[in-house]
Amino acid sequence: EHVDRTADLGKRTLKELCAEYEVSVKDVVALLKQHGIEASPNLTFRAVAKSAGMNAAELFALVSSNL
Repeated sequence: EHVDRTADLGKRTLKELCAEYEVSVKDVVALLKQHGIEASPNLTFRAVAKSAGMNAAELFALVSSNL
């Protein structure tokens, strides 16, 4: 059974998602900054995506394709 792990992305913080996916939150924040996106560990994924003019799934694709 396929589980859509991106379904509730927007509600969780960067810190929570990084812990779940076992990636460094510092690396993700730095990656986003390289793309001109300001983020902090306690912001929700939706808030970061909205500030970047994306939806949560688009932001997730950006992050996951660059880590």
